[in-house]
Amino acid sequence: MRIAGEDGNDSIVNDAIGVSINGGAGNDLISGNNATIIGGEGNDYLSNDAAQVTIEGGVGNDTISLGSNSSNVVIQYAEGDGNDSIIGFKASDTLRIGDGTGTYSAQTISNDVVVASYGASLTLSGASGVATLNILGTYSGDSNEGSNIYNQVDNTLITGTDNADSISNIGDNVTISVGGGNDTVINSANNVTISGGAGNDVVDNLGDNVLINLF
Repeated sequence: MRIAGEDGNDSIVNDAIGVSINGGAGNDLISGNNATIIGGEGNDYLSNDAAQVTIEGGVGNDTISLGSNSSNVVIQYAEGDGNDSIIGFKASDTLRIGDGTGTYSAQTISNDVVVASYGASLTLSGASGVATLNILGTYSGDSNEGSNIYNQVDNTLITGTDNADSISNIGDNVTISVGGGNDTVINSANNVTISGGAGNDVVDNLGDNVLINLF
């Protein structure tokens, strides 16, 4: 079943299974357990307290609240989306940037993890204490100069620049492509692949099951 809001500030509540909700334009309030939720254009408040749900805030500065019973939720973030806030992000959840290869950077600020992408940002409120942060995308540095990249996110890609980068990684199941330049990589995590590029690279590895390929 599909529920579509009209233009305007809609309020939609759903507890049925297999439902797709699109709020449309306007500042919508959507509670969509067991549903696929698209906020649409506007500053929406979207909430979920169930498992196996996909949520896309859409254009506007949205708030997404995941309840204590939610798990395995996919948050989709695309180019053109606004500055969103995600509350209740858990180790079982995934933040998907674009098609899963979109570029992003992340930093911890107090108890939050702030993810920058497409000229905007998402704040994972209180997520600094989450054991595993799953962000599906490409962690990328500044192409105009060497970057200092510190990654604590599991299951992601890290891409350096063609200049001299310093990359530190503590996230498991990560692929690091350093690019050109004389790069330094410090890895303390497991199940990591490190690929070098042009330049004299230095790798200090403390992790297990790590594949290092320096050209």
